[in-house]
Amino acid sequence: MNLVETKRYYNALSEIRVKCPCSHTLFFPSYGPDIQICSHCGHKVYRNDKVKFMDLLNKQLKVRRC
Repeated sequence: MNLVETKRYYNALSEIRVKCPCSHTLFFPSYGPDIQICSHCGHKVYRNDKVKFMDLLNKQLKVRRC
């Protein structure tokens, strides 16, 4: 790999890599789920803030309907 390809590769990795609060790194490929459970600590890890917001909103709506 030359320098340009290396930069492109690391930029692509940075878009799919998310850190858990316990500092473990999880990878979210474009075809996979938006929410994963960390294998080290058990926390829910979201792909981005929009997915986190929608999950928390759905949880609140389900609680209030009952």
